[in-house]
Amino acid sequence: LRIRVKPLADEFSEENNEEKLKVQVIDDELRILLAEHLPRWEFRYLKSILQRDRKIQMDAVLFKPRHAYRGRQLTKELELPTDLAEWSRYRIAVLGDLTDAELSPAHQIMLRKWVVEAGGNLIIVAGESMPSSFFETPMGELFPVQNRRAGISQKGYQLTVTAEGASAPPVLVAGDELQSLSVWEQVSAKMPIYDLSPFSIPKPAAHVLIQADQGGNSKRALAYLAWQYVGKGRVVYLSAPVAYQLRYQKGDEYHHRFWGHLFRWAIARDLGGGSRTV
Repeated sequence: LRIRVKPLADEFSEENNEEKLKVQVIDDELRILLAEHLPRWEFRYLKSILQRDRKIQMDAVLFKPRHAYRGRQLTKELELPTDLAEWSRYRIAVLGDLTDAELSPAHQIMLRKWVVEAGGNLIIVAGESMPSSFFETPMGELFPVQNRRAGISQKGYQLTVTAEGASAPPVLVAGDELQSLSVWEQVSAKMPIYDLSPFSIPKPAAHVLIQADQGGNSKRALAYLAWQYVGKGRVVYLSAPVAYQLRYQKGDEYHHRFWGHLFRWAIARDLGGGSRTV
C-alpha cells in the first residue's frame, strides 16, 4: 500500500508526505498442499480429515496412488508447484516420504524460496527417503534436525512431551496440559514407535515439543516433533508417520485436534515459542 498526503502551502519538505507498507492478506479458507509418495496411514487419515473441514482447501499429490487397494485410485493426480507463485497459493505444505525424483532440484529451489522469502509453512513427515535424500540439496538448511544418523534402537521409542511442548497448541489434544500429557503417555505406552527416522537429532536452535526416548532416558532422547524458523517461514518436522495412533480407541477426536492445532499454530506468527529465558 502507498499512503500519501497532500502538501501544505508553506511546507518545508515534501519528502515525508508518502509512506509505503506491505500488508499480508490471508484468505478465510486455509489452503494446504498434501504430498506423499505412497499412501501411508498418516496420509490417508490426514487427507480424510482435511476433506471434511469446511475452512480448509486441500490439494493432494500422491505419486503412487495405485500401490494399494488393488489398483483403486486413492486421490486425484496433481503436480507439485513449479514456481514461487504456485507455491504461494498455499499457506501450508505437508510433505511426506517424497523421493529426490519426485521433488526435483527445481522444485527444491522454489520450495526453499517459498519458505525463506515468502514465509511459507512447511511440515515434513519423515520416512525412508525424507529427509535423508535432501540434506545435500537446496532444502538442507530447512530441516530442524542435523545431518547425521542417530543410533536407532530396535526396541521401540516412547513419546515424552518436553517442558517447552507442554503448553504448545499442537500438543494440547485434550483441552488442558495434564489431560493432554496423559493422552500422549497412554498412546505411546501401548504403541511404541519402531520406525523413528535415524535423522532425529535436533539442531541447537530447534524447538523440540515432543521427544522420543526409551524408558525416560532423556540423555539419549531424540526429536519426534520439532520446529524452527528459517528466514520468514516455519518448518515443522515429525520424525515418524505415527500421529494417527492418537486415534486408538478415540477415532478422530485427538488426531483431528493435533493436526488442526498444528496447522493454525504454524501460521500464527504472534504465537511463536521461546525458551525459559526468552
